[in-house]
Amino acid sequence: MHTVKMYIISMDSNGATKKKERRNKMRKESVNVETREEAETLCPWACEIVEVEGGWMCFESATDYEMWMGQE
Repeated sequence: MHTVKMYIISMDSNGATKKKERRNKMRKESVNVETREEAETLCPWACEIVEVEGGWMCFESATDYEMWMGQE
């Protein structure tokens, strides 16, 4: 899984800003089904679903999808 860096920025009572790193793991999953509809059912969280040899790849993050596409 790919880790995406996210930050929570808050302001304290004195007006000083604080930056805290928050880590999220984005899902990327290969599903061995024949149709896109089946892949959508198995990956309702996916923003991108792409047909690959042997099934479909589901990506929760558009950034992860773009990075994967750039590797081909």
